[in-house]
Amino acid sequence: MPGIVVIGDNDNINNRRTDERSTFGEMRGMHWCWKRINTYQYYGLMQYRRYFIKPRWRGVSFIFHLEDSLFNYMRNISCNYNMPIFKKIISKYDSLKGKVETFRRKDVKKGLDNKIFNFNSFIKKEVQKYDFIVPEPMYFVGNLKEQYLDSQNFPEDLSLLREIVESNQSQYLQTFDDVWGSNKLYGHNMFVMSSKYFEKYMNWLFSILFELEKKIDFSNRSDHERRAIPFISERLFTVFFEYVRRNEDVNFIELPVIFFDK
Repeated sequence: MPGIVVIGDNDNINNRRTDERSTFGEMRGMHWCWKRINTYQYYGLMQYRRYFIKPRWRGVSFIFHLEDSLFNYMRNISCNYNMPIFKKIISKYDSLKGKVETFRRKDVKKGLDNKIFNFNSFIKKEVQKYDFIVPEPMYFVGNLKEQYLDSQNFPEDLSLLREIVESNQSQYLQTFDDVWGSNKLYGHNMFVMSSKYFEKYMNWLFSILFELEKKIDFSNRSDHERRAIPFISERLFTVFFEYVRRNEDVNFIELPVIFFDK
């Protein structure tokens, strides 16, 4: 049985390099795991509102285990972005909404535990087949640069980021440009990967992020705007993953992700 550690972004963090860096968000947990836990064969990150679920629960099968607010979110996303699967789920949900009482949160959790999650048993059985477990990609109407600047209107951050990659990680520059110019994102800072690639990713990622943090002035930004580092890291994971796929023979699986609003 492989050794697996999957951390969440609420995990206790105690690392002098990142523990006081509120700008790093969930990346602090990732850095802590990298520096403190080195005995596992696989490493992963999920978040307190987002979880991987098993492949057979793609589509509409898990529809009644969720709350109305999620579908309002999905409805908004499907209007703004080209995500047909959301439109399919919403259509099914709307057509049956009046016939089925919405589950209470404890029922949602119970249903997920019993029917959807069981992720520990799934991953322990399946993880040895793959180098990467990643979220199903999101596809936007515009490219990733446009989508990022819709919520983080600081184009200078992206200019600085590209300069760092060009100067320090030039072999990644073509993939970097391709990814930021595409509409495909492996989002949420969620993954499971083998220790080989986790170590490689951590060295690559934090060499970029620590340099970027030095160059960005966060002093007059809102709390949301101060999350530029984790938002950028989502895009950088896509860069790293696409680079590895282009240059190495890797096995991976894309899993659906379930969201909660609180």
